[in-house]
Amino acid sequence: MVLVNTSMRGFGSWQKRLRPGNYARMLRLLCSSDAERIEREILGMTSRHPSIPPAELLPRWAAWHRSHSITKANVLRQLRAAASFQAPEAAPRMPLLVLASRRDGLVNPSCSVRMAHAWHARLALHPTAGHDLPLDDPQWVLMETQSWFERELQAARPTGASTAPGG
Repeated sequence: MVLVNTSMRGFGSWQKRLRPGNYARMLRLLCSSDAERIEREILGMTSRHPSIPPAELLPRWAAWHRSHSITKANVLRQLRAAASFQAPEAAPRMPLLVLASRRDGLVNPSCSVRMAHAWHARLALHPTAGHDLPLDDPQWVLMETQSWFERELQAARPTGASTAPGG
């Protein structure tokens, strides 16, 4: 399992799971019906350097927003669920990789760090990306995931097993 910029109760206070600097911004977005403004603000909260230029990305996101709009009530339900979800004490019973961004402007990366340590998971920290790590640096996400997966496969092989194809 790969977790990206994760925050759950038990691994960080509510102020770390959603940085207070975003509260007013999120409330303003709940009051807006301007799809372009909403998507631009969300991008500003979640991305430091998107791999797709905003001029190309935002019209697509705004069109998606208009055609598949989310109700304000559903947004509030999702926020309430995020605030109340409690992480289990025990780690999932599978290999686990935690990816986080040091410059995440939405969630403090200490939440992911604490989770990785508590669950004895491998942790990789990106130095410059924002909360939307796959948007900011998809190649880094792929390389970290592939490297971790290959190490997990190697560790799962019986001692003395061949690594040659067909062997």
